[in-house]
Amino acid sequence: MQESMNTWINWKSRKSKRNRISRQSHWLSVPLLLVALYLPGVSTALHTVSIGANGWGLLFGISLVTLLIGQGIKQFMPGASIKNP
Repeated sequence: MQESMNTWINWKSRKSKRNRISRQSHWLSVPLLLVALYLPGVSTALHTVSIGANGWGLLFGISLVTLLIGQGIKQFMPGASIKNP
């Protein structure tokens, strides 16, 4: 099953339509997250609260750390890739 899933979604191909859609979905998810947090009617219905400046700083800090680790692996271990078991 895992092998058939990997051939169905070609993650490594830059020309793959599904890969392009998965990359572009982030541009939709971020505004939806902000709407859920800050739009009064939606945030009340979903029972969400703002995470504040400290929360956003923590979020961006952890995101930056993971970005740097990923880029470091690509830079210093060019042949490395994550294999599915």
